[in-house]
Amino acid sequence: MSDVKHTPGPWLVSDEYTGIVVDSNGLRVAAAYKDKPYEIYDAHLIAAAPELLKALELLIDDLRLRAKLRGDDCLDVSDGRLYKAQKAIAKARGENNEPKEPMS
Repeated sequence: MSDVKHTPGPWLVSDEYTGIVVDSNGLRVAAAYKDKPYEIYDAHLIAAAPELLKALELLIDDLRLRAKLRGDDCLDVSDGRLYKAQKAIAKARGENNEPKEPMS
């Protein structure tokens, strides 16, 4: 896992009406428009982002450990689930280098 470059979590939606997402110090991370109700749902998704990223990283670490304990050289998730998870992590980190597509 690389160093965190985003505003550290946890984040939360501080006001259901305005959809302002704040960090643990109350500083604004993002905001939604009150006249666009779907953006309130977006605000909740944004607020969950640091926790979702951490959970996904932990799951991949667990898969790596399980593969190592089994004596596997690599994680073989042939249907692309691991690739999708790694791609989502790279996107969340703002990394341009995508993981390699799994072999079929």
